[in-house]
Amino acid sequence: FNEALTLHSNFSVALARRGDTYRLSGEYEKALTDLNEVIDSEPNNPDNAWALIARGETYQAKSQFIEALGDFTQAIALDEDDWYYYKLATIHFLLDEKEAHEKCLKRAIRLAQSRLANAHSISERWRTTFNMALYYLFLGKSETAEALYENLVSVCTLPMRLQDAANDLLEISQNSEGSFTMIHVDWPLSKSPVQVERAEFQKTLIDRLQKHILKRMSEIKKVSS
Repeated sequence: FNEALTLHSNFSVALARRGDTYRLSGEYEKALTDLNEVIDSEPNNPDNAWALIARGETYQAKSQFIEALGDFTQAIALDEDDWYYYKLATIHFLLDEKEAHEKCLKRAIRLAQSRLANAHSISERWRTTFNMALYYLFLGKSETAEALYENLVSVCTLPMRLQDAANDLLEISQNSEGSFTMIHVDWPLSKSPVQVERAEFQKTLIDRLQKHILKRMSEIKKVSS
């Protein structure tokens, strides 16, 4: 990305991608510098919606949830994408806003269903359905989510899609301190025995599904080799 920007200093895609790479490596201030430049140059450009998501994820990693909320909301205004609603739902969850959290997830599911109905390839159908399973899981619809995951893992033959799904499960089962917080159980998530038991059930389900996905991915790779 540095080389690309040396050759073309106004290459906004490279600048945004570099910013997102800084985010992934934990260099949040560098990420914000790059992403701010891209977004500020064309704040109403729909092509910059994903850059807003990347900046929102950077703010979320810094526990600046209000700033993240603003970026995810602005991204949706530019491009109403089911994944963007999912990202917004995570912030409402962290802000203890149950109604908004559930509303975003339900909207994400409806958009995913519409995308699925118009999917042009098997790969796109797999990706969309994996995302939809994730939305159901975060909404607390464990049985629906589990059935979708089980069916997908049995038919999906793309290790990349399986890896993405496994990573998504890991993301919602841990927070930045590595503890289990990001699953909707009852609201709010308290220390009551029943809620702790249900939270542990959800964590066990996620761990099992993730292992199942990774096992399937390993089997496909062996067959391919």
